[in-house]
Amino acid sequence: MQMFEKGRYKDTSNHEVEKDLQEQGYNPLLISELPNDVLAKHSHKESHILVVVDGEMKVDLEGKKLIMKPGDQLSIGSGVSHAAFFGTKGCKYYWVEY
Repeated sequence: MQMFEKGRYKDTSNHEVEKDLQEQGYNPLLISELPNDVLAKHSHKESHILVVVDGEMKVDLEGKKLIMKPGDQLSIGSGVSHAAFFGTKGCKYYWVEY
């Protein structure tokens, strides 16, 4: 199952995002990607959630293109093929596996 929630955490501090994810029972990890970095097409055994807190991430999700900005959340189901492209300023995001 994939679900894109634009602005779910808009105007929310990193600490508040992390706390909310923890209250949902997750163990979020803050990841920093370099400017213009690329993650080639891949998939995971686990489902995961991404929440962008700084910069920009473009995601190719089974042919559908999404642009994620601070506050946006994306849930990606297990086995779903996707790729990510990071903006000119890089990107910081919370990563959760479940």
